Amino acid sequence: MNNTKESNQIRKEIFNNVIADLKKDFPLLSEEEIKKIEIGFYSGTEKYLFKRKGE
Repeated sequence: MNNTKESNQIRKEIFNNVIADLKKDFPLLSEEEIKKIEIGFYSGTEKYLFKRKGE
């Protein structure tokens, strides 16, 4: 349970970092486009557990 909670937090951090980087290169991304990226990211990573490096 705790692994899942931590994994979900890491996944959220990764997604937020990806969007921040994309906004630097594509500042005119619409909320609709961001939502599509979010859906794709979360559906593509739903079966994975994320861990921080060195753990």
